[in-house]
Amino acid sequence: MALSTGLIRRLDSSDEPLPKRLKLAENVFYSPDLPIVRKEECIFRWLCNAFSKENSSAIWTTIHRCLSLEPKNFTRLSPETKNLLIDKLVASLIEYPQTQVTNEMLMCGSYILSTTNIQSYTKDNKVVALIKTLLLFTNKVLNLSGETENKSENCIGAVDCAEQAVSTFAFICRQNLSEKKNLITIFIEEIFFPLSVLVETLKLKKVSSKIVVESQKCIKRLLLGGIKNINLTNDEKNANAEESEVIFDILRNKVSASKLENITEAFICLFQCAGNTFQQNSNLMDIILRKLVETVEQKEHSKKVLICLLENSSDISYNFDHEIKGVSLKVYLKQYIEEIVSKKKRFKSFDYELLCAIAKLNPLIVEDETQAMLERILFEDKSHDKEMAAYENLLKELWKASVRLRRQQKFLSKFLLSISKYQDKEVECLEFKNEFQLPDNFITEFIEDLKSRTTSAQVISIFHTLLFHLKSDCIGKLKTSGPTAQVCITTKIIAKLLVVYFEHSHFLDSSLPKDWQNKFYQVFTDLRNTLALFCEVICETSVKHEEISFVAFSDIVRIWCETYDLLRYYLENSASDKLDFPVNESQFKELKQIIKKCKHHNCEESLDQLCLLNSIVYNHDNQLVLKDKVITHLWSPILENHFQLLESFNETQILNLTSHFVEEASRNHETLNKWKSISRNIHRMTKMFATAMALQIVSYTVKDVEVSTTKTIIDKVDFGKLLISLRDSDSLKKVLKPARKEILKQDIKSSSPVDSDKTRRNLILLSSLPISYLDTSIRSFLFMVLYTLEKETIKNPDLKELFTNLYLDLLRQNDVDIMSNVSNPVILINHFKDNKPVLLKVFKSSLTSLAALSFWKEFISTEECNKTISCILLSCIDSSKNKASTNEHKSLLHNLSLKLSSKIVRELHEGISDPEEISGVRVSLKVILLEKKKLKSSLKNCIEMTLKKVVENSEKADNRLIHESLQLSLVTLSNRDKFDINEDVVKKLCIILIHNPDGKIFSHFLEVLKDIEFDYFAKTLNNETKKGLAEGDASLLDKLITIWESLSKAETKAIRSKSLCTSVNNLFNELIASDIREISSVFLLKMCRAIVASKRMIRLSDRLVDSIFVTSTQSLNELCIDTKFIACQEALGLCLDFIRSKTDFLFDRLPALTNLFRKIIRIILHEAKDTNFSDEQMLRILAVDIEKFCTFFAKLKKDVGRISPYLIADIIDASSQAGVLPSFLKVSIDSSLSHLLSNCDRHAISFLSRTLPVSTQQVFKTIYDNYIKYHKFTGKI
Repeated sequence: MALSTGLIRRLDSSDEPLPKRLKLAENVFYSPDLPIVRKEECIFRWLCNAFSKENSSAIWTTIHRCLSLEPKNFTRLSPETKNLLIDKLVASLIEYPQTQVTNEMLMCGSYILSTTNIQSYTKDNKVVALIKTLLLFTNKVLNLSGETENKSENCIGAVDCAEQAVSTFAFICRQNLSEKKNLITIFIEEIFFPLSVLVETLKLKKVSSKIVVESQKCIKRLLLGGIKNINLTNDEKNANAEESEVIFDILRNKVSASKLENITEAFICLFQCAGNTFQQNSNLMDIILRKLVETVEQKEHSKKVLICLLENSSDISYNFDHEIKGVSLKVYLKQYIEEIVSKKKRFKSFDYELLCAIAKLNPLIVEDETQAMLERILFEDKSHDKEMAAYENLLKELWKASVRLRRQQKFLSKFLLSISKYQDKEVECLEFKNEFQLPDNFITEFIEDLKSRTTSAQVISIFHTLLFHLKSDCIGKLKTSGPTAQVCITTKIIAKLLVVYFEHSHFLDSSLPKDWQNKFYQVFTDLRNTLALFCEVICETSVKHEEISFVAFSDIVRIWCETYDLLRYYLENSASDKLDFPVNESQFKELKQIIKKCKHHNCEESLDQLCLLNSIVYNHDNQLVLKDKVITHLWSPILENHFQLLESFNETQILNLTSHFVEEASRNHETLNKWKSISRNIHRMTKMFATAMALQIVSYTVKDVEVSTTKTIIDKVDFGKLLISLRDSDSLKKVLKPARKEILKQDIKSSSPVDSDKTRRNLILLSSLPISYLDTSIRSFLFMVLYTLEKETIKNPDLKELFTNLYLDLLRQNDVDIMSNVSNPVILINHFKDNKPVLLKVFKSSLTSLAALSFWKEFISTEECNKTISCILLSCIDSSKNKASTNEHKSLLHNLSLKLSSKIVRELHEGISDPEEISGVRVSLKVILLEKKKLKSSLKNCIEMTLKKVVENSEKADNRLIHESLQLSLVTLSNRDKFDINEDVVKKLCIILIHNPDGKIFSHFLEVLKDIEFDYFAKTLNNETKKGLAEGDASLLDKLITIWESLSKAETKAIRSKSLCTSVNNLFNELIASDIREISSVFLLKMCRAIVASKRMIRLSDRLVDSIFVTSTQSLNELCIDTKFIACQEALGLCLDFIRSKTDFLFDRLPALTNLFRKIIRIILHEAKDTNFSDEQMLRILAVDIEKFCTFFAKLKKDVGRISPYLIADIIDASSQAGVLPSFLKVSIDSSLSHLLSNCDRHAISFLSRTLPVSTQQVFKTIYDNYIKYHKFTGKI
């Protein structure tokens, strides 16, 4: 006792610093031999009393050390000391982030929870307070940390401690069943809400933790165990049923004192757990749904809770006829709809969201209420973006509900009636009739359904519906009431829907029956008559003319005219009767007078569009006699909407149109950006149009300059004659001859500076044209014009990049001899000496001319031919040798290369770093080796030093330098007996090749490596592949795939193939056991395909094939959303590769192959439900690949006969679960099943009929009947 008192006195003494006293306490705690009574109690009590803001960190470190030695020491403390320690920890955690929380503190919390033994379970228990505080603290830490910090030490420590807290409470629940009622109260009032919030945060932050699983265990044991008895009848009710009522009473009390955000997260957590547990008991889930909503007394909050619960009900099959207190679930939800629709106050965002959730859950519930909902929401004032977004989502969901019910036309009718039923005054007071339009997401969904989810009968029905409302709600009311707001809005909406309808519905599908085509054309003819009537009404109501109605009318006429043009071409038999244009000549004159008075710019543009449609699109005969006046006024809509008409224009018309276009486009940067979109039609652009555009652009650039050589050169050319001469190269040269004479003078003058800003805009516009495909003479002329213009704008270096890109485009085909266009080529060379890419092209094109070769023979002896120019010229000669047509030409090139090689070697110095010089040295070395001359020591030293510098500074070097250095190393290693090349340099070159793959030299590079160097290359490739797949580095993986694909095509000797095969086996063994990033899955599958495709370099073995199947299947488990279809395409390709060319490895692995195929099918069908238009093309490709696989699989006949029924069953099950699929994918699946059925005998068919689930038996019967009827005896299979 005396020792204890002495110890406390010394610890409390302020004579010694705190760190020293803490060390003393720690030493005493660790010393087992000291005869101190209850020393743990003594030391912990002192530590708790010594806490202050300044020393808390140091004290917690000491406590952590004491507990880490033996966590059970905590159990030896008195209850007062335990509570005191827990209070200190709770207080520190609550004050975060104002006070620092260290990992030692969290570890102390874990020790306390792992050793505690609670005897009494009341909400005042300190351990319960600690659990709750830890959950709140962890949630706070995760929310304050960014995405990149979620794996930080602090976050990991907090999550681990929270896991311990939840596990402790779950253990308490398991061990103390007698205290269940008490535990339920504690759980709901203290732990459930913070635990649910933490679970939601973990999901949002994508932090994996066992907290989610442990929380579900607690909910099942404490809450769901009692709730499951809630639907017992009165006769069966017992204590368990009463327990459920108690649970909801406690929840109700807790909810009344909680925030809405916490309530929704807690209820979502409870409801999801209940859904997983009672998924088959729909009546019980209905009761839980309503009970949870009833626990929230505030009406707005209860609606928001209901929204969250309905959004998490997608996997629950409710019985909507199930009644509680005489009210079915269907009626219960309808009551909410009626209440919202009938409310007098303005809609709030949650009102839209609740209606949206109900529509998504069951379309039948909202079907009868759709009209009332639309009448209420369409013109409801939306005060902020959230309400507008909720309104747009509701509109989209109501449409999707009608699609699920196959009643799209009814929705459109209700929608248009809702607009027309609104009173004038109520709509007029809303100042948005110009802005009112269909939401983008609704239009997107409408388009998607037209393309893939609408039957041919529904296509006609939708057309009928839109036409009916155009007659009644637009034309009829316009005639009787004038252009009211309802008429304007309705007309605009119908116009938009008709445009989308004709652009995206499949009315030209060749598979449609003739009767259907005739019906469609009848309705289409009715539309023409309706439009004619519409035009008459517009002319009659000219005094009250409304801009919106006329623009909408113009849009409908435009799409009608374009569709009619298609029908005349594709459905010639059905569209045999010619239809008149909806607007006649007298009406055109009347409309011009009306629009002239109203002075609306949009109306003027629309009228111009109608004139164009009538003059060009509708009347094909008028295209050849199109008046210049029409082009002058309508050039803009021609280029925007009717680009194909340019094919029928003559030279004068083309020049007229391009003149207007260039003048408008070059006006300023805004107009330039608008009209640069002309490049979208580059595939339909005629050579005449592109030539005229290029000429007009260069002409307009110097139009305002008084004296300019560029202007003089351009003025020498008659553009009209030039366009006429495009068909005859000799005539074209004659037209360009005066300009060429002017160019030969090389006398460049400019009295006034050229507008650099205007020049920039024109050069940008010129770069959008396909000038590289123009005639050779035109390209030569344009090059010299640009060269002259650049000389005149030499003071504007900002334009250099634009000029360079244009030069390279003009010289892309290497058939333009620029040097023959100038009298003194040296001036041209000096101008481009700092522009090496252009200089390279100019040199290459000149080497095809014998006249130019005589100039080069003299030029290489002059001072102007420096080392860089010599190297560039030699590289060009090397690449042009094989193109020499005559022996004389070859001899001249050979002599030039000898002289240049000698000159370059004489001027060499140790180590060069310029790509052009390295290329020159490489060619010089090749020339000397071919001539079998002795290598000079200076050349050897230069090459050795250059390679050494490159491998040392490879990270800083650009791609061109690396490429040329690898080319040089290939020549050097091929003759390594003549050089002193270090082995380390060769190994580093291997690394450089892996990071900078070059398919041209890859196989040759491997051939010149020694066996030990090849092994190093294979080992490095393996390491880089593992690194790339683990880190998900897309750039590195792209390069590695290039290497693997090149490797699979390469030839090698047997010993290297065996070594590489062993290396690849080891790689796959490591990949199977390692974590691969989601983004890496596609690259892994591509690598597997490259290995399977290899013939000699990588020889497949049984072990390697097994590894490929395992890794491929694993890679499909976790895929990025953006790469799912690409990964499936590669995986399908892998299956096809095996089944086409590696069948000897396949027969023992059919289960592995079919397992991989099943996984691919399930992913594709699951994703196909929500396919965007951007993914549709890929989905179509996958549909073809699926059918292709099944075709090849079926050709294996007896080998796959026993496994085919199981594959059929899996495909049917996957397609049934997927629901509504795009038509093209469904056709592909049905065809694939037919191929597989061809391998099934009657026993297999009988087996499938007996063993398939009831839900899919009818599906199988239909598929089998179709197979018998349309496939089996037709020769298709």
